Amino acid sequence: MKKKLSILLLTICTIVYGQTQTELEKILTFKNDLLQNVEMNKADTLYTSTAMLTRERHSELRCVTTFPKKLKQEIVEYYFNDTQTLESSNIYDLSDNPIGITKKYNKKGQLEYVIDYDKGIWTVINFDNYPHFHILQKMKQRVDRLLISTYGQKFFENNIIWSPDRSCFYNDNGTGANWTDHFEWTPKSFFLRYSIKLSEIEIYHDQIEINFDSLGQIIFPSDNYEDNKGFEKTITKDGFLLSKQLTIKKAKQQGLHENNSTKAFTYLDWEYHKSTKKTMGISQKH
Repeated sequence: MKKKLSILLLTICTIVYGQTQTELEKILTFKNDLLQNVEMNKADTLYTSTAMLTRERHSELRCVTTFPKKLKQEIVEYYFNDTQTLESSNIYDLSDNPIGITKKYNKKGQLEYVIDYDKGIWTVINFDNYPHFHILQKMKQRVDRLLISTYGQKFFENNIIWSPDRSCFYNDNGTGANWTDHFEWTPKSFFLRYSIKLSEIEIYHDQIEINFDSLGQIIFPSDNYEDNKGFEKTITKDGFLLSKQLTIKKAKQQGLHENNSTKAFTYLDWEYHKSTKKTMGISQKH
């Protein structure tokens, strides 16, 4: 079994990074070291022609991080201590936002769930640890319908991405858990976050936030107008169009200047009507 696993890992490394056979063997040795006699939380580094790798042992997990030279991302793998069993595999951009596919495993090496961060999809494989999955799914679908009714099907499909890692739920006592955590108690309130995507490289995180109670009614837990944001009453046909390029173009017409060292950037921000606790509009600023 170990021999088969080694061949598989080497094949994956060859496909992704294209290292030499000697480097592949060094990487495999580096990753398979259980770090049993090393100082806790002390990083160790391996350099290859195409990537830098770091590893360190934590209290329960061993972490191996790969930084490919030609990719603006980092690949983080966690292993259960003193084993070769993968706990999770993750990909992050340079701002530490999760991207691509994340896979979570249990101590038996069985796949628990998969998250596609690019599409905002959480797929549960092992339902044993998620006795209230149907409740979470029901609330997620309710928010999705609300977003579609607000912005239209086209904008929802092309420009709105659910953030499972930034969403959570609570019990009656206010104890909270991340959306993908294992908990036995019944969720009583829910907080969901969504990102707005304008292009493959332009994503604005946490632009839509909403709180629901167990009946699916919108609530303001802090009695603050900012408890919920991202819902604007609009007249939508084929979707709600936002254009970074158009924003910069109009800014240039009003005096914005760019050069090789100074480039315009944009961010999304919401304007609130405090007295009615309603989001009144969305704007792009540079």
